[in-house]
Amino acid sequence: MFIKEINRASSALVENKERTIICRICKSNSKIIARRNTKWITLCFLEVLEIKKYPAYAACSNCLNALPSDYTICKQCTKILPGKNMYCTECQKESLYLNKKSVSIQSG
Repeated sequence: MFIKEINRASSALVENKERTIICRICKSNSKIIARRNTKWITLCFLEVLEIKKYPAYAACSNCLNALPSDYTICKQCTKILPGKNMYCTECQKESLYLNKKSVSIQSG
């Protein structure tokens, strides 16, 4: 008998579940899904008894990697951001450029 930790899909609710994103790790268009780690007692590679269930977490549906714990999604391009910013740096630069351009048109 062994104790084995298994990572599985979860039906639990996580923040932004099923929302379309661009994953920072695999760089693909995917969705946010719920995953969970569990500990099982196994007998000859057969899971017999679940002994511990860890909390569910948000993950990429393509590569199954966990998203940063304090993530947000860029409102413009749907990239995952590690902090609570509203836009990624590329979209922020583009937004600033467009704002400067509109100010110069209005003043000119």
